[in-house]
Amino acid sequence: MKKISFLNSFSLISKGFNKKVFTLVIGTVLSQSITIISAPIASRIFSPEDFGLFAFFVGITSIVSTAICFRYDIAIIQPKSFLNSFRVALISFYIMIFMFLIIAAVVLFFGSQLSKLSGLDLTVILLITLTSFFNGLFNILLNLNLKMEKIRRISITKVMKSAMQNLVPIVLSFLIVSKINLILGYIFSLLLSCFYLVRLLNFKKKMKELLNFKKLKFLILKYKKFPLYNLPASLADAATLQLPIIFIFYIGGELANGLFFFASRLISIPMSLIGQSFSQIFYNEISLKVNGNSQVIPFLKSSAKKLFLIGFPCFLLIFFCSPIAFPFVFSEKWAESGLIAQYLSFSFFATFMASPLSHFLSIEKYVVRGAMWKYLYFLTSLLLFWSSYYFNLEFYNFLLIFTVHEVLIYMIYFILIFKTGYENDKKLLML
Repeated sequence: MKKISFLNSFSLISKGFNKKVFTLVIGTVLSQSITIISAPIASRIFSPEDFGLFAFFVGITSIVSTAICFRYDIAIIQPKSFLNSFRVALISFYIMIFMFLIIAAVVLFFGSQLSKLSGLDLTVILLITLTSFFNGLFNILLNLNLKMEKIRRISITKVMKSAMQNLVPIVLSFLIVSKINLILGYIFSLLLSCFYLVRLLNFKKKMKELLNFKKLKFLILKYKKFPLYNLPASLADAATLQLPIIFIFYIGGELANGLFFFASRLISIPMSLIGQSFSQIFYNEISLKVNGNSQVIPFLKSSAKKLFLIGFPCFLLIFFCSPIAFPFVFSEKWAESGLIAQYLSFSFFATFMASPLSHFLSIEKYVVRGAMWKYLYFLTSLLLFWSSYYFNLEFYNFLLIFTVHEVLIYMIYFILIFKTGYENDKKLLML
């Protein structure tokens, strides 16, 4: 019986799950195809320095966006009823407005001081503030559509967002030459995506039911672990993920940052084709299993096997082909990005295996455990970057240590996820 169950483990993921993943994968493939097709053009129009500034902009925006809803946007998936999910979305929106006003006031009153401290133009700082708001709104709408299982709609949004983000900067470059063209394309893609996602949700019909202040208060308290535990942990996690970009920007300048960002962005494409879509559906499915008191280990094992079978060939392709492909496809000025990509292929494979499954630790009762890993990641990353700066490491020595650290820390994450899964199922058997 054990042998049969092992051989048939892939069938444990429902046909519905596979269909949802496949629908999102189609959207992701199309959206990433746009990025791949436009990259050789963009790499000849924009310099590594332009990409370096854009990378720094996205990095800072990602950190701010993580906190702007107090992480209630993540809780949208978890209520059993759709109405309560809408209420959590409304809570997230109100908090986001409040946070945006505070950040905007700080920038307006202390903009010149912030510009001197950061070395960024005031225009870029203002755009970071605005983009953080749109990022927060996009996350709310995306999770709400995911809860409602509007998978086709999400898939279309992916394609639309990618098209605008990649094509708008190229079009703008023919009208006006500016270092912020890449940033403007990113902002426009968010605006259009938010408009598309929100116009189909029919908030007006639900508004009377949503504005029940007793229930809103109840949900704020019910999901209080998200601002109390998930928020600081996610801030640490977001800061950790963006530390390489920020660190290289200030230590190596826009050129080194652009080369690193270009490599990491392109080699993440094959990984995200499946991983991102898989991750979004996995979160919804694992929430349903936990809410329904179903065992999760068979689902975790099945998911991990699929991720390995998809991710390992991608890793091999990136490792062996990137040094040849980058200078040939994107021009000689990006040759060094191909060498950087070889190092990063190891860390991206480790991330691909653990990150989609990590949503299991976003379930309300496991939030604290997930937070502890994020703090560990943050602290060890700080130690790594401080040591690299203190000992004045050569770039490729830093890159080697960085890669080893990423692989080890995500191995710990993977083990923690499965350990939690076994504990969850053991408790169910004791009921």
